[in-house]
Amino acid sequence: MSDSDNRFRKQPRGLSQMQRHLIIGAIAAAFAGYAAFSVWRDDFEVPIHTRHLQKLADLHFHGVSAWVMAAALICSAIALIILIVKQQQTPQGKKVDLGLVNAISWTALAVMVLMMILNGLGVI
Repeated sequence: MSDSDNRFRKQPRGLSQMQRHLIIGAIAAAFAGYAAFSVWRDDFEVPIHTRHLQKLADLHFHGVSAWVMAAALICSAIALIILIVKQQQTPQGKKVDLGLVNAISWTALAVMVLMMILNGLGVI
Protein backbone atom coordinates (compact mmCIF):
# COMPACT_ATOMS: atom_id res chain seq x y z
CA MET A 1 0.00 0.00 0.00
CA SER A 2 1.48 3.32 -1.01
CA ASP A 3 1.46 6.58 0.88
CA SER A 4 -1.22 7.98 -1.41
CA ASP A 5 -3.58 5.18 -0.34
CA ASN A 6 -3.03 5.94 3.36
CA ARG A 7 -4.56 9.38 3.09
CA PHE A 8 -7.90 7.85 2.08
CA ARG A 9 -8.00 5.60 5.11
CA LYS A 10 -10.65 6.60 7.59
CA GLN A 11 -9.40 8.13 10.78
CA PRO A 12 -10.94 6.80 13.99
CA ARG A 13 -13.90 8.90 15.05
CA GLY A 14 -15.04 9.78 18.52
CA LEU A 15 -13.17 10.33 21.73
CA SER A 16 -10.29 8.27 23.01
CA GLN A 17 -10.67 6.33 26.23
CA MET A 18 -8.55 8.86 28.12
CA GLN A 19 -10.70 11.75 26.86
CA ARG A 20 -13.88 9.92 27.92
CA HIS A 21 -12.41 9.25 31.36
CA LEU A 22 -11.40 12.91 31.74
CA ILE A 23 -14.93 14.03 30.87
CA ILE A 24 -16.50 11.50 33.25
CA GLY A 25 -14.06 12.53 35.99
CA ALA A 26 -14.90 16.21 35.45
CA ILE A 27 -18.61 15.44 35.74
CA ALA A 28 -17.98 13.48 38.95
CA ALA A 29 -15.94 16.38 40.35
CA ALA A 30 -18.74 18.81 39.44
CA PHE A 31 -21.29 16.59 41.20
CA ALA A 32 -19.15 16.37 44.33
CA GLY A 33 -18.38 20.09 44.27
CA TYR A 34 -22.04 21.08 43.93
CA ALA A 35 -23.00 18.69 46.73
CA ALA A 36 -20.33 20.13 49.05
CA PHE A 37 -21.30 23.70 48.15
CA SER A 38 -24.99 22.95 48.77
CA VAL A 39 -24.32 21.45 52.19
CA TRP A 40 -22.07 24.39 53.08
CA ARG A 41 -24.88 26.83 52.14
CA ASP A 42 -27.57 24.54 53.60
CA ASP A 43 -29.53 25.04 50.38
CA PHE A 44 -29.61 22.29 47.76
CA GLU A 45 -31.25 23.94 44.75
CA VAL A 46 -32.71 22.05 41.78
CA PRO A 47 -33.71 24.38 38.92
CA ILE A 48 -36.72 23.34 36.84
CA HIS A 49 -36.80 24.44 33.17
CA THR A 50 -39.08 23.79 30.21
CA ARG A 51 -37.75 22.12 27.11
CA HIS A 52 -37.25 25.61 25.64
CA LEU A 53 -35.02 26.52 28.62
CA GLN A 54 -37.56 28.84 30.19
CA LYS A 55 -37.20 28.78 33.94
CA LEU A 56 -40.29 27.51 35.74
CA ALA A 57 -39.24 27.17 39.36
CA ASP A 58 -36.54 26.08 41.76
CA LEU A 59 -36.82 23.30 44.30
CA HIS A 60 -34.95 24.16 47.50
CA PHE A 61 -33.92 21.59 50.08
CA HIS A 62 -32.73 22.67 53.53
CA GLY A 63 -31.42 20.87 56.59
CA VAL A 64 -31.57 17.09 56.55
CA SER A 65 -33.18 16.99 53.11
CA ALA A 66 -30.26 18.99 51.68
CA TRP A 67 -27.84 16.50 53.25
CA VAL A 68 -29.80 13.57 51.75
CA MET A 69 -29.81 15.14 48.28
CA ALA A 70 -26.09 15.91 48.57
CA ALA A 71 -25.40 12.32 49.67
CA ALA A 72 -27.30 11.02 46.64
CA LEU A 73 -25.27 13.30 44.37
CA ILE A 74 -22.04 12.13 46.02
CA CYS A 75 -23.14 8.52 45.40
CA SER A 76 -23.58 9.39 41.72
CA ALA A 77 -20.06 10.84 41.65
CA ILE A 78 -18.69 7.69 43.31
CA ALA A 79 -20.49 5.55 40.73
CA LEU A 80 -18.80 7.52 37.94
CA ILE A 81 -15.38 7.06 39.53
CA ILE A 82 -16.04 3.32 39.93
CA LEU A 83 -17.01 3.23 36.24
CA ILE A 84 -13.64 4.74 35.26
CA VAL A 85 -11.76 2.25 37.46
CA LYS A 86 -13.73 -0.73 36.11
CA GLN A 87 -13.07 0.36 32.53
CA GLN A 88 -9.35 0.67 33.27
CA GLN A 89 -9.23 -2.81 34.85
CA THR A 90 -11.15 -4.55 32.07
CA PRO A 91 -9.02 -5.82 29.17
CA GLN A 92 -9.62 -4.30 25.74
CA GLY A 93 -12.56 -5.93 23.99
CA LYS A 94 -14.05 -7.47 27.13
CA LYS A 95 -17.38 -6.44 28.62
CA VAL A 96 -17.23 -4.12 31.64
CA ASP A 97 -19.13 -5.36 34.71
CA LEU A 98 -21.50 -2.52 35.59
CA GLY A 99 -23.52 -4.21 38.36
CA LEU A 100 -22.17 -2.09 41.21
CA VAL A 101 -22.24 1.11 39.15
CA ASN A 102 -25.87 0.51 38.17
CA ALA A 103 -26.91 -0.34 41.73
CA ILE A 104 -25.37 2.85 43.16
CA SER A 105 -26.69 5.03 40.32
CA TRP A 106 -30.27 3.73 40.49
CA THR A 107 -30.32 4.02 44.28
CA ALA A 108 -29.11 7.63 44.10
CA LEU A 109 -31.70 8.44 41.44
CA ALA A 110 -34.49 6.83 43.49
CA VAL A 111 -33.50 8.83 46.58
CA MET A 112 -33.44 12.09 44.59
CA VAL A 113 -36.82 11.45 42.97
CA LEU A 114 -38.33 10.47 46.34
CA MET A 115 -37.01 13.67 47.93
CA MET A 116 -38.42 15.76 45.07
CA ILE A 117 -41.82 14.12 45.45
CA LEU A 118 -41.81 14.68 49.21
CA ASN A 119 -40.77 18.29 48.65
CA GLY A 120 -43.57 18.75 46.12
CA LEU A 121 -46.11 17.31 48.56
CA GLY A 122 -44.87 19.65 51.28
CA VAL A 123 -43.79 16.84 53.59
CA ILE A 124 -40.23 18.14 53.88
